[in-house]
Amino acid sequence: MIIEITRGTELKREVWRFDPYIDYNKIGIYFMNYSQQHKDTARQKIWRIDGYYGRLNHRDNTITQPPLPKDVENEVRQKICEVIQKISITY
Repeated sequence: MIIEITRGTELKREVWRFDPYIDYNKIGIYFMNYSQQHKDTARQKIWRIDGYYGRLNHRDNTITQPPLPKDVENEVRQKICEVIQKISITY
């Protein structure tokens, strides 16, 4: 399950992607990637990437230390809690 958080305006935005995991003895959240994007005009559909950080493919990274604001961190935790609340308990 990938959780995406987006912040920005009509022409410029930042996108964070997270992947929560539950294992037999561990629970955590992977910070998968971060990108800074822009569009030249509001009518343009494709977002162009200005900067990128990926956890798994370091060769393509143009950002070495991506920002992780507290509000983004809190929002991803809240979204994970909402998903957990919807999980049914089976016998």
